[in-house]
Amino acid sequence: MATLCPNHKLFLYLSGNAENLGQITTAKTIRYALSRIPKARAYLSNGQLGLDNNTAERAVKPVAIV
Repeated sequence: MATLCPNHKLFLYLSGNAENLGQITTAKTIRYALSRIPKARAYLSNGQLGLDNNTAERAVKPVAIV
């Protein structure tokens, strides 16, 4: 069996205990982050993908300013 990286272990722990965290701000933040994981997996598994669209925005900016 492959060993899990510490971040994966943390994800598994938090996702299994999300309901037990209560309503404090930190718990709400953790639940929000867990809800975003499915969309973030592509970025986490492929280091060549950009996390933002700044390159595209910079390319369009000269056209939008005119």
